[in-house]
Amino acid sequence: MEDGPVDYGYALAERSRDRTIAFTKGRWNGAFDSTCVFRRVNEVIQAGTIIAGDLPWSPETAPEIRKAFTIANNWRDAHAYPMRSVRYSMMWFMRHNGIEGITAARLKRMQAIRRKLRRLPHQLCDLQDLAGCRVILPSIADVRTLVSLVRDRARHIIRDEND
Repeated sequence: MEDGPVDYGYALAERSRDRTIAFTKGRWNGAFDSTCVFRRVNEVIQAGTIIAGDLPWSPETAPEIRKAFTIANNWRDAHAYPMRSVRYSMMWFMRHNGIEGITAARLKRMQAIRRKLRRLPHQLCDLQDLAGCRVILPSIADVRTLVSLVRDRARHIIRDEND
């Protein structure tokens, strides 16, 4: 099993229903639509419920639907900065330790988010795959080396490992 590319990924997440969301304030403010700043996760939960529904578009429902999509997109975009941080950390560890490999990162598309919310009994704030970072390495030995480096020296917290 040592031969061939090895795909190793892990998820980073944090959630709290009662804490004020700071993603739209301060240093990340430029990445968001200023017309809709969500302050509580409850607003994200409500937006998720609306975007998972059938969305009957009418003059009466249009503002609510627009606001829900703005909040949902802001929530999704709030995961871009930590996703890039994890990817660049992986690239740094690989480069500085002579590990050859490929990294990739992506935000889940809104259409896929809506499908998942319809299919599974989850809230928008509970989805753990809004952003993902992947490292593809040529051997298990490289995977173990990188994992060891990340565990010992990365500023990120590993919540889940799947190899």
